[in-house]
Parts: sequence; C-alpha cells; structure tokens
Amino acid sequence: MYSTDLTSAFDLLRPALLIKNLLDLNMPLLFIRVISDNLSNRCSFVDINGTHSHIKAMPFGCVQGSSLGPFLFNIYCRDLNRIITSTLPTASVVTYADDAYVMIPDTNNNTLHTVELAENLFTKHSDWLKSIGMECNIDKTDVIIFGNNTQHININLQGNLIPTKNNIKVLGLTFEKTSDGAPMSVS
Repeated sequence: MYSTDLTSAFDLLRPALLIKNLLDLNMPLLFIRVISDNLSNRCSFVDINGTHSHIKAMPFGCVQGSSLGPFLFNIYCRDLNRIITSTLPTASVVTYADDAYVMIPDTNNNTLHTVELAENLFTKHSDWLKSIGMECNIDKTDVIIFGNNTQHININLQGNLIPTKNNIKVLGLTFEKTSDGAPMSVS
C-alpha cells in the first residue's frame, strides 16, 4: 500500500474542471452556479498589523477548512479510481480530499514483482495528478508491505527512493505489521 498527500492541493484546484465534473454528475444547476460563483473572481491579500499587501487575483483554489471543501475536492479527483483500476485492475484506492491510499495485492506471492507494479502505478497516478494541476508531495508519500515478507525495500517512485515502513497512518488510524507481517490497526 502506498499513501499520497498532495502539495497545496486546495490552492491548486481548477474551478473549470470542477464545474465540468459537477455537470458530468448531473448535479442541480443551481448548486453548480453557487459553487461556480463561490470559486470565481476571488482575491486575497495579507494584513499584518494594519499594513496590507497588494490584492492578488486567485484564479485557482477552493476554500480549505470549510465543510464543503473535501466534498468538492473528492468530486474534482473523482477519476482517480478509474485511472488506478484501468492501469491495474486488482488495485483499489481509498481517498478523502487530498489524501489517497492505494492497495496493490500480491496475487503471485512475488513481492518484487508487486513492488514493480506499485512503481508503475504510482507513475500513472502522478501523471494524472499533473494533468489536473496537482502534484504529489513525495516527502509525505509512505509505503508499507503487509504479509510474510518483512524485509525493508526501497520503492523507486519517479526517481525518489521511499523506504517501506512498519506502520502507516490512514485517516487517523495507524496500520502496522504484526510479528507475522499481517496488518493490524491501532488508533
């Protein structure tokens, strides 16, 4: 399993692509208009002790920290599951906002082959993210191998060597290997 976190994800969301996804999902037009208005013609500035920076247009982004933000981000990235499973049908993905967890079963009991599949899948995953204006934060990418193979392997993710871990956090839960390598979750 590998987990990814996106760099500045909410700040890079492209409203036009989000609106297209909302239309594709047949969301009510009034809802789409409200979302479009909310994401259009936005500006920002910095205020420090009454001194203001210049006002800057914000053509991208979605409000982070709002209850609607993760919902909109999930719609924005809704094609990720299709990208993952069309590349490797046995893989599965769980997402929440800018976090993704991709599980790859070792169906042939050949860890090195499965690692190669993971590396190739990550490349497709990363390329797709770039196509929608996103980038994976490699420093927050984690890999864990469950099963009887307890050796530590470095996974090559687009030229970055990521060491496998003994535990990994998934939406607040920690999954770690037991002594026999099987997954066990603890909070």
